[in-house]
Amino acid sequence: MDKKLNEYAILMFIALSIYLLVGVIYSPPLEPLRDLLGIRDLPATRMTNEGYKLIPDNYELFHLRTVHYYHGLFIGLISVSVILYYAITRRKPDLVLEIILFGGLITMASAIIYGYITQTPIFHGLFIFGLSVVFTGGLFILIKYSRTALRTNSLLVASTLMLLIGGILGAVLGSYYMDPQASQEYISAVISSRIDPDLAEDNILWRMRAGHEHGMLLSALGLAAALLIQKLNLSYNKATRRLVDISSISLAIASISSYLLVVFGGVVHKVITPASLLVITALGLLGLYNAWRKRGFYNITFTMGIILVWLFVAIPGALIAASLREPTSIINPAFRDPAWDYVELAYNIGHWHLLLMFWGVAILITASTIWPAEKTGKTITLLSLIGLILVGAGFNLYILTNGPNPTNPYNNLWIRTLIEPGLTLTTLATIMLGISIIKPIINKNKSNPTKS
Repeated sequence: MDKKLNEYAILMFIALSIYLLVGVIYSPPLEPLRDLLGIRDLPATRMTNEGYKLIPDNYELFHLRTVHYYHGLFIGLISVSVILYYAITRRKPDLVLEIILFGGLITMASAIIYGYITQTPIFHGLFIFGLSVVFTGGLFILIKYSRTALRTNSLLVASTLMLLIGGILGAVLGSYYMDPQASQEYISAVISSRIDPDLAEDNILWRMRAGHEHGMLLSALGLAAALLIQKLNLSYNKATRRLVDISSISLAIASISSYLLVVFGGVVHKVITPASLLVITALGLLGLYNAWRKRGFYNITFTMGIILVWLFVAIPGALIAASLREPTSIINPAFRDPAWDYVELAYNIGHWHLLLMFWGVAILITASTIWPAEKTGKTITLLSLIGLILVGAGFNLYILTNGPNPTNPYNNLWIRTLIEPGLTLTTLATIMLGISIIKPIINKNKSNPTKS
């Protein structure tokens, strides 16, 4: 491992850990811990002394904070993904990598300051600057390395290109938001969408946001899969390359269709859904083929990950979609009935967080094949995979068994018995990975003590 790249990995690991800690410490269930530490509660939150609010007071501030936080988290994960790409391909750190990490750190720091501490305009300016720097670095990577990657792993190129296109769409959305009237209409549409997304579809900025979210996260998950394919050498003959190409083309179709939501509205889901299913079908077949032909712990793990996407995302999503307007034997009344408003919100939030967790676990597993010793790497992989299974199962049981009109969405059996233990296991895996990354520097310092 290149010494400089290892130092960059340590830097991003620390930065991302601190960033996640801010989000965790302000989560509603940790109110007693905040009181103990003397941390004041944030204004404009869903959980208040009066109970859980579907629409928080001062929703514009709430929206500002969440948008900045998740942009920063997304950019942090992208930055780590780029480090993994350099490690996997044994490239030495260069100016392109440093541009992306510089932009990533600025974006993350300004997102926390602007979202949680002060809404001073300079920090929003730094946030936009950081995003622009990361975009520029991504463009350089696409130009510099796409020709090599295209021959063996087209999914790397497709996911990077789709992320850049999605970034442009996000910039357009942000520029429209500067218009006071347009931004007010957009916030009203977002609030309406919390009751029923159909009520917001007439607003062009809301459609732009929905398309941006769908396309960017789908492309990010494609990037995570592509990095694992690259590291495990899953695309090594004509058959496997064809499967990767199918997943690449399908991902591009699904992402572009998501971005076209702004033009055509909800009808594009007729393209997004089958294209997305084709992505995970092709990747699933790729995993099964390699698990059968090559065996191996990580090949089987890759296949398991795709199976879990089916079990925890695709199939439950189909059940929810089938019951949106007509009750089913599992969901009654229909899911768009006002009685389900709080659960539908919890499902939407949980759905996005579960997809983010799939991305995070994929990064953990990829990193576990690079830094730790083999036994430690497999332990990290098992812990993160078991954590993902517990969280995915808990999330879906929460939705299917909670029933309409919950009084407190956080006071739930499945959160306590499955989701929180699953997150704990994943946190433990992350700590083990961090120790593995830092260990070489500690050992070097021990072997070369400073002479007095």
